Amino acid sequence: MTTQKLERRLLTTEFELRTSKTADGMHIGGFAARYNTLSSDLGGFRERILPRAFDKVLDTDPDVVALFNHNPNFVLGRTSADTLSVRSTSKGLAFDCDMPNTSYARDLSESIKRGDIKACSFAFELDDNDQEFGEEETDQGRMLVRTIRNFKALHDISVVTSPAYPGTSVDARNIVAAEVRSMLQTRNDDTAFKADLAKIRQGIDELTAAIALRKQERATVRQRRQNLLNLM
Repeated sequence: MTTQKLERRLLTTEFELRTSKTADGMHIGGFAARYNTLSSDLGGFRERILPRAFDKVLDTDPDVVALFNHNPNFVLGRTSADTLSVRSTSKGLAFDCDMPNTSYARDLSESIKRGDIKACSFAFELDDNDQEFGEEETDQGRMLVRTIRNFKALHDISVVTSPAYPGTSVDARNIVAAEVRSMLQTRNDDTAFKADLAKIRQGIDELTAAIALRKQERATVRQRRQNLLNLM
């Protein structure tokens, strides 16, 4: 069993930006994830989210926060505070957020208006049975594709400036690709171990059968010997 880690995904989107219903901030809306759309190359594999993949986790009423660049110091909204709503639509994971009347939220609103910031991301976790891997023909040739059927957890949706993790220059796709390769290797190792175990069990069964046959042969020999002694 592999241990799943927090992952993040980036999506370029068109934000809806308007005056907040509270009249003291700004409202922002958009999509944090799209269904049935192949991602870009995430470092040796691509990814697709199936429709309704968010249904199960959303049914648990998770406390999701909206952040700027996944930074918990820049909170834009929260589902438990009714300032953020997330929902699954036919297109994907949609969100609506009433941003606070804070300096960083006002600055963000201006950057979105100017078109300087136009990407969204979400942080999530998966279990092994939430996903499957297979090779497919894509517009980039034959590639490994990860298909996500369900999400174990949804932590945050974030307005982001770049696909890199905040505070680093390492692209998220390289980190995730390494985790996926490690997970696949672990699964391959598990498969090899199970195959070896099956061979060992088969060998034990064959040895047990051979011992039983040998005992039967010895018993037959002893019986014949006894029969000959009885005739003398």
